[in-house]
Amino acid sequence: MTRLNANERIMLLLTSIHIRQLAKGRTKRARNVPVPLLCYMLKGTGTLRIDHTLFRPKPDQLFFIAPGTVLEATSDSEDAEYFLLALEGVAFDAQLGQSPARIDYDKAYLPLAPGKIELNHTSPVPEKLFKLLESYRKLTSSGFLLNVRFQELLHCIVSGLNGNAEHAEPDDGIERSITYIHGRYMDKIKLETLSRIAGFTPTSYSREFKKLKGLSPFEYLNDFRIAQAKQMLGERNRSVKDVAASSGFANEFYFSRMFKRETGVPPTLYMKRKHTKVAVASCMRVQDNLHSLGLESVFATNCHRSKMIGVEDHRRLVAERIEQLRQAEPDLILCDQHHLPYVEQLKQIAPTVTFELVADWRAVHMRIAEVVGRENEAERDIKRMNAAIEQEGNRIRRRFGQETVTVMKLAHKLIRVQGTVRHPLNLLLYSELGLRPGACVPAYDAIVEFALDKFPDMGTDHLFIQHSIDPGDDRLFRPIRQAPQWHSTRAVSSGCTYSVPNWVAMSWSPHGRMQIIRELLGDATGFPLVQC
Repeated sequence: MTRLNANERIMLLLTSIHIRQLAKGRTKRARNVPVPLLCYMLKGTGTLRIDHTLFRPKPDQLFFIAPGTVLEATSDSEDAEYFLLALEGVAFDAQLGQSPARIDYDKAYLPLAPGKIELNHTSPVPEKLFKLLESYRKLTSSGFLLNVRFQELLHCIVSGLNGNAEHAEPDDGIERSITYIHGRYMDKIKLETLSRIAGFTPTSYSREFKKLKGLSPFEYLNDFRIAQAKQMLGERNRSVKDVAASSGFANEFYFSRMFKRETGVPPTLYMKRKHTKVAVASCMRVQDNLHSLGLESVFATNCHRSKMIGVEDHRRLVAERIEQLRQAEPDLILCDQHHLPYVEQLKQIAPTVTFELVADWRAVHMRIAEVVGRENEAERDIKRMNAAIEQEGNRIRRRFGQETVTVMKLAHKLIRVQGTVRHPLNLLLYSELGLRPGACVPAYDAIVEFALDKFPDMGTDHLFIQHSIDPGDDRLFRPIRQAPQWHSTRAVSSGCTYSVPNWVAMSWSPHGRMQIIRELLGDATGFPLVQC
């Protein structure tokens, strides 16, 4: 370790803070973390591998990750959420008053060792993190208040340390059995063997394993085998029979059944998935995800019933659209969670893969890409989207400054206002782009709804009104626009109300998110804002 001179001082500064989500079963990897990171779990469980050390994060646990680290995180629960803070180390000479210079982590004598940081049960860290996030969203040009609050947080963490942060957890029996599974998955593995390695009876081992991983030992083994099989199926000159044997399945037919159960498609279709004709049954424009991946759907439909449509009319509409889908002769159908009532009908046309719409649009996009064999394209999309947010986010923040932004729509005779969390649109606007929410925007919910006769004071400088997919909603909205409370809204009186497309549906795809960004910029070359 390089030695600092006697007068040199070091400091950690905050560069960004966000709340992130990780969907169940998804994995995020980084081979060489570029900056120091702090990660605080809000909810959910999973595994976190920092270099060669495995941790099992739980809510209210804090981790420090040094630059250069190999990082891998996997969620075991639905929508795991965590704070992610990106930091920067600086050094300056206390006597000469030189300008601070960036430093490498190995030069900084910090009391934060990579790994888990022990916090006591009364630690005020969560409250300080939420205040810090609020400051980040209201960041001034100097960022002075932001880093004052970050130093308060850092002081709270350091002063509350119970000794050094953990460098490693005990090499317990469960972990030894998992290592055995990873090394011998292609062989026949018995429960008695795993329990003996772990030092438990078979019954106790199964109970402890599920408590730790959320899966039984053989569910975990099967998932690992399927993951290995996916890689093998992408290789040339590999038959299904060969892959089945190499990934530890007893025979080709059992492997095909298990593979289809886990992925939604048989292995034969998975092997040629890059060349399949794909149709879409989705409320959230999954065809835009395919477009971003360089693949056009042969047919796209939305069979979800609006509350404004009668039961019989909806039944006829669904029958008509499913017949149109059948005539498109797809090899594969992608179906979101809102179309589960129609899955059996869709399966009669072609193999159907269902997926859940989660708050992390990246997880949705990667899931779709995996099914159609476009994982590399999805990673490219995500990198481009991150770069666009970094570049255009500054322009957007300059455009709106300290003024507040609210997104609303009329839906089923209710006024629906988007919140700041638990939806990709909310996270894009208020977390990634750093816009300030209006007074009516809920801080801890995805949406809030109001009856038409209880129209709230929006308390916002800019109001974005999404088009309704149902013309009946627009008719109901006309009287509201004539009401005195509508004209007393700050955004309306100052002429800052804008009619926009369905941002909620668009926010799950890179294509749609770029359109939202262009609309926020009011780009004449893109999609200009239209005043209501």
